[in-house]
Amino acid sequence: SVITYKDLSLAYDRIQYGDKSNIKMTENEKLWTAYHEAGHAIIGYLLHPTDDVIKATIIPRKGSLGMVSSRPIEEIYSDTRETLMADIKRIVAAYVAEKIQFGSTSSGVGGGPGSDFDQAMRIAFNMVYSFGMGRSGLMGDFRALKTYDGIYNISEKTKQTLDEDVQHIIKSCMEEVEEILRKRKDLLDHFAKELMDKGELEYDEIEEIFKRFNLKPLSRPTIKKSDA
Repeated sequence: SVITYKDLSLAYDRIQYGDKSNIKMTENEKLWTAYHEAGHAIIGYLLHPTDDVIKATIIPRKGSLGMVSSRPIEEIYSDTRETLMADIKRIVAAYVAEKIQFGSTSSGVGGGPGSDFDQAMRIAFNMVYSFGMGRSGLMGDFRALKTYDGIYNISEKTKQTLDEDVQHIIKSCMEEVEEILRKRKDLLDHFAKELMDKGELEYDEIEEIFKRFNLKPLSRPTIKKSDA
């Protein structure tokens, strides 16, 4: 028999995310999950400079009620500030989408290791504490100054500045995402409806949605060489 893309996708999902769960969501839970995942997918598609959105689903799997799967367009071995910020925007977009649609948010954005907020905070924390990417301009890998008992060997003022930098990154990402999703609420509604109707969307179906709205992803960045 012929192996189709759908077969490969199912096999990949089973290996990567586990088998489908027997959880029976209520219609209200499905709707919340649809908007949650639509937020991830839309912002990932529009704003991420190096990743393609290859699947979105609201079919529960072990540990999650839904997911959006992305894959790098080509192998990348280091991240820029732009790609890290795009990662955060894609992550927090689910929270923003819930807030826009329902005027509230769910526990799906939190809940410990691996959750949306956990991932976003870890990225922003590393950007500030390790990569010198905070707006204050403080430089250095401050994690190297962490003692065995988990306390950072830095002044309270420095720690406060670093923590404010972390929050600024998260807040600025959320503000940009909210502006986009409010402006394209029609797309958010349509994407969520497609998920409600079909349960999951493959790469080609996702591409068709954005073509329908005449939207293209952020152009891929080019590296400019210095004249020096």
